[in-house]
Amino acid sequence: MLASLLLAASLSGAGWEFSKDATNWTAVTVPHDWAIAGPFDPKMSGWQGKLPWKGEGRYRRHFDLTKAERARIADGGRAYLDFDGVMASPRVRLNGTDVGGWDYGYMSFTLDVTAAVKETDNFLEVACTTKDHASRRYPGAGIYRNV
Repeated sequence: MLASLLLAASLSGAGWEFSKDATNWTAVTVPHDWAIAGPFDPKMSGWQGKLPWKGEGRYRRHFDLTKAERARIADGGRAYLDFDGVMASPRVRLNGTDVGGWDYGYMSFTLDVTAAVKETDNFLEVACTTKDHASRRYPGAGIYRNV
């Protein structure tokens, strides 16, 4: 039986950077909702909290595999990233390789990243957009649940 390895649990918390324009990066902690920072706009719909939730955001971080994780992959195991929630339409890159995405913002998704993961200095990027999203209530924006 091949061993599986879910890398997801160790990537929440500090260590992430966020940008709306892919040039000005700010340190953030995931889960993170970039739209909740506002500013409130009295002209916007009250259904979405009068918050600027339409837009694009990008996240990035570096991580290394533990010795145990490296050993499990070397023994034929698979490596997965599990995203509990990204609003919306996320695209995920690992070490410059597109490893997948999801078309919906309200559901979790899992990506097999075995082919792209390295033992050290992994670079994870997540792009998300709410520009084409519609909502009756405030949907949030960004990596709003654990990774």
